[in-house]
Formats: sequence, C-alpha cells, structure tokens
Amino acid sequence: MPKKRKLPVPGKGKGKGKGKGSNLRPFHQFSLLPAELRARVWKLVDPEPRVVELRHHRVETKKKRIVDQIRCLSRAPAILHVCRESRRVAMEEKLYQKAFVRDQRYTWINYEIDMISITPLWTSWLEAERPLIQRFRFESENDEIFFHFQSKELRDFTSLRELHIVCLDPVGHWIKVAEEIGFPTENVFFMRQGDESTRMYSRQQLLEMNPARPFAEYSNSYYRQLYDKRIKGTEEDMPAEVVLGVSGTEP
Repeated sequence: MPKKRKLPVPGKGKGKGKGKGSNLRPFHQFSLLPAELRARVWKLVDPEPRVVELRHHRVETKKKRIVDQIRCLSRAPAILHVCRESRRVAMEEKLYQKAFVRDQRYTWINYEIDMISITPLWTSWLEAERPLIQRFRFESENDEIFFHFQSKELRDFTSLRELHIVCLDPVGHWIKVAEEIGFPTENVFFMRQGDESTRMYSRQQLLEMNPARPFAEYSNSYYRQLYDKRIKGTEEDMPAEVVLGVSGTEP
C-alpha cells in the first residue's frame, strides 16, 4: 500500500525563512480586493517606530545668504511609499506630519514613536521642534562643556518622555551626570557608541554601578537620594560631620 503523501504545512517547509514570521505566506491578490477592504487593511497598519537621524548644516546661497539645512539620514516611513493608496490613508489618518521644515525641505515624523537622533547637543537649530519632541537621542562626551552648558538645553524639551544618551567615553564617567543633572524625564538611558544591540543602562542602574561614597556632596545629592536605595534618610537625619564635612566646617 503506497504511503499517504503529507500535504505541505505553511511556514514549515525546507526553504528559507525559518524562525520568527516563518508561518507567514505572501498574498499576491491584494490589489484584486475591493477598494473599501484595501483601505480598511491600510488603516490597521500601525506606524513603525524609527530612529530618525538628523544632521544640521549651514550653507551659503548664491545671494550670499546663510540658510539652515536639515538632512535626514533615515529612510522615510514605509507606508508612505508602498503605493498611492497606503500614502493616502496614512495622510488621512495623520500618522505622520511634516517637520524640520527648512528651505522647502522637510521630514515625515510621528513625534509619539519616532526617536529623534542628533550628534552633539547643540540644539539652537531645533528651537521650533524642541517642545514637540517626545523621544530624543544625542551623542556626547561628559566634559565640562556638556556638564555646565549643553545639558541645560534639555530643559527646553518640555514634552520629552524618553532620553537616550550615546556616551562617547566610558559609561562609568556619566555617574555624576545621572546624579546631578535635572532631566525633563525620568526615562533616561545611557549607552556606548555602537550598534543597536549595545546594552543600555537606566539612570538607576548607572547609580548602582559604584557603591555609595561617604562624601557630603555625593550622599546629599537630591538625585542620589531619589534613585540609590543604599542612601537612607535626608540631610536633616545625617550626622553633622557628614553634612558639614569631617572637620565640622562647611566644605
């Protein structure tokens, strides 16, 4: 008796594509569906979170005028380029808006999910967009310029919900920043420069990398009190020699 032939199971063949998403099959008759059904499908497409890399330049025009230009290094949202129907639905649903408009150039942005990424934290060219940005990333070293001057620009990001700092020096050098800087959001993450698989440290994790030190300027830090559970009590609860210094005088 001949063996019964097994029917192929979608996504479990010998071909490529094993693993995540391997049970999906292409559907080539989408264009044959009624227009109402196609529009409904496009409305179900969620906007894709992106890291939008922006670079700022100042150029001189032929009329000797200096103008700002913002160049986007990231690809535009896929739904805006699949076909005319997908673009029309995305526009009707207001999934993206024109932003960073400079010299008739613009970038499509969804401020709720897109991570706006720049290199140095000089943001004067983002003056119009700073109150709108909700997710932000920048690269920097923890030097005197950043600590005392550039970090103050973050106060203007009044809608910020998440902040990523790409550290150009060892992450451990940023512990004082985690303690002292008043960020406009509690969701602050530190990461080394590299690919997206680089480990990120939250603000609390960064504070826990070093044991608590017995120095008044460290243990009395407001942010240290807030994030480091090993620091207990407040300045009023501490012995006078800790608050005023070992000698009993102000440091």
